[in-house]
Amino acid sequence: MTRPIILAIDPALATGFALGLVGRCPQLLTRRWAGDAIEDRYGQAAAYINRVFDDHAVDVVAIEEPPFIGGNTNHNTTKTLVGLYAIFTGAAAARGIQLMPVTPSTWRKHFLGTGNGKLPRAAAKAAAIEQCRRLKWDAPDDNAADAAGIFAWAESQLSPQLAHQTGPLFTGGNAA
Repeated sequence: MTRPIILAIDPALATGFALGLVGRCPQLLTRRWAGDAIEDRYGQAAAYINRVFDDHAVDVVAIEEPPFIGGNTNHNTTKTLVGLYAIFTGAAAARGIQLMPVTPSTWRKHFLGTGNGKLPRAAAKAAAIEQCRRLKWDAPDDNAADAAGIFAWAESQLSPQLAHQTGPLFTGGNAA
């Protein structure tokens, strides 16, 4: 049985990444895009993702979908999130890498036990960090912890028999 290599991405100005084999502890990190011009940040993201793909035999990119325009998201945030999503998914598609887009509510339901908005954003981020701690995954911040949640969801979809068991039943938490 092969273990696909997953790259999970939580796109934002501080983008969380989780990279690893299904069933193994992922490497977690956050990459911050700098510069005043959005095009500079896009360029940094494009160069970075292409280096990742050059250095790692990624089989699957699991990525959080950007939110719908409106709600609590302003125009600049929307441009950033949609632009980064396009850069990461476009680079993966150009290389023939399988894409697994996921909504925040879907991966949070899997990773935290609730994803229907019962946890406010700050509480969900804290719960993701706590879940990483329980799994003994070294998340440097909430962005990387969110990517870890996306990774855990993706591995459960690809290879449920090898995936980490992340629900409260398995980790002793109560994310409700």
